[in-house]
Formats: sequence, C-alpha cells, structure tokens
Amino acid sequence: MKEIQIMKVIAVLVVLFLTVACKSTPDVVYGDVELEVQTKPLVRIYPKYPPHALDKNISGFVKAKFVIKADGSVGAINVTESVPAGVFDKMAIRALKKWKYIPAQINGKPVSSWGETQLDWNHPSLNSNN
Repeated sequence: MKEIQIMKVIAVLVVLFLTVACKSTPDVVYGDVELEVQTKPLVRIYPKYPPHALDKNISGFVKAKFVIKADGSVGAINVTESVPAGVFDKMAIRALKKWKYIPAQINGKPVSSWGETQLDWNHPSLNSNN
C-alpha cells in the first residue's frame, strides 16, 4: 500500500516537472551550427556543496543540457548524467538557474540556444596533503 502511494507521488512530480519544463522551453532553440554569434557567459554561480554529501565525504558531478533564452537567462534544464545519481542534482539546477549569458544571435537578433556544462564537486578531504 505504501509503495502505491509513493508511486502516485512520483507520477505527480514527473507530470509537474514536465509541465514546468515545457513552459520554460521556447518554441525554437537553435544549435551551434545555426548561430551567427555564439552565447557568452556573463554570470556563473558555482553551486553549493550539499551538507549531507559534505558530511559523508561524497564527491561527484552533474552534466546538464539547458536552454539559454533570447534574454540571456537560463530556461529548461535537463540533467543528462549525475554521479552519484541524485546527490548533486538539486544544487546544480539551483545554480544554473542563476547563470546569465549574452544570448546567441541570428541575423543580428538574439535567439534561444542550447548550452551544456559539467559541474564538479570535489570533497575537501581529497585535496589535503595528509
């Protein structure tokens, strides 16, 4: 019975996520080959280290693909890979939403385009010289 309730909650969350993601994706998102002027980063906020991962000496990374909208803000974000799975995703998405760009251009007009990145978390204990 508990498993069914959990599955229902997961299903609702998936539908909500897809609804939000679809609304934040512009009608046309251009790839690098189509662009006359590439995007240029203006603001990059590095994500915080999740306290539970810090406490447990967990390192990892998140790869994400996202829309850079014509106004330079970041729209829909899709985590394409994360190691360990799910540990750093929330912090990655939270940081990516704050990134700003000079948008790409076609015919002198700003357009939406794709962006990709990998964010790494290296536990401080790995950097010590002990």
